[in-house]
Amino acid sequence: MGLDSNISLVRHVAAASLLWASGRHELPPKLRLPLAGMLVGVAYEGFLIGWLSQFLSLGPWGSLGFRALGAAILGLGALRLLVPLLPPT
Repeated sequence: MGLDSNISLVRHVAAASLLWASGRHELPPKLRLPLAGMLVGVAYEGFLIGWLSQFLSLGPWGSLGFRALGAAILGLGALRLLVPLLPPT
């Protein structure tokens, strides 16, 4: 249950950062389409993970691994989109 909670935390932080980035006015136009795609991915991630787990007949550990992979991809993608919005130091 602890692993599942940490995976959910990563997913929620990434989703919140993507929502924050969607409201930024200085977002470059070339990042708007990937941002929209990631927001759609956040909305349907639970459905897609459940469907893939059932389709591939994965057990609970396989499903947890898929959730971890999805959260990692989402978090790294959000980080990649947010780095250009940070002020230079």
